[in-house]
Amino acid sequence: MLDPSVDPHRPSPRPGPLDRIGTWVRWFGLGRLVTAAVSVVVVVIGGWWLVRPPQLPVEATLPLAGAPTSVGLPLPTASASAPVEAPASAADLVVHVA
Repeated sequence: MLDPSVDPHRPSPRPGPLDRIGTWVRWFGLGRLVTAAVSVVVVVIGGWWLVRPPQLPVEATLPLAGAPTSVGLPLPTASASAPVEAPASAADLVVHVA
């Protein structure tokens, strides 16, 4: 027999968000949920690894030929009144091409 205080034509109250999430997790399965979350993390890390900028090669850190360095002969300075002259002592220049 039906309770006379409950109207059969009235819908039941809507469950709260936590109740709906709990129902969904029970329906979907906790193992599937954990597997999906781990898969998403693996895909995001793999994507980041593929699109990250590459490291500079060792050659990029070597000084360029003719670039001023702290070791070696000082570079001549140009002035408007005096012509540029080479240094008095000449150093041997060795170029190794691999």
